[in-house]
Amino acid sequence: LILSPGALFLIIGTVLVLVSGLRVLQRGLKNYTAMSLVPIYQGFFTITMVASALVFFREYELFTVKMAQAYFFSLVLIFGGISQMQPPEMDDAEEIRGEHMA
Repeated sequence: LILSPGALFLIIGTVLVLVSGLRVLQRGLKNYTAMSLVPIYQGFFTITMVASALVFFREYELFTVKMAQAYFFSLVLIFGGISQMQPPEMDDAEEIRGEHMA
C-alpha cells in the first residue's frame, strides 16, 4: 500500500511542499518581521488547505447555496484579516533605528 504510485506521489509531494514552504518562510523572515509575515503565511496556508480539501473530497458536490455563501464569506474574512496585518508605513528614521522590529 505504501509503495503504490499514488502513495509515493503523495509522500514525495508532501515533503516537497513542506521544504519549499519553509524556504519561502525563511526568505521572507530575512526582509520582514515575524509578526507581519507569519500570519500572512498561515492565512494563505489555511486557504490552500481548505481549497485542496474542497476539490480532493469533492465537497463542492454537496454544497447548498448557504454553504457556498458561508465558504465565500470565510475566504473574505481570511483575506480581510491578512490585509489588516500589513505593517504601517514608516519613515526612514524609524527604519534606521529598527523601531519596526519591536
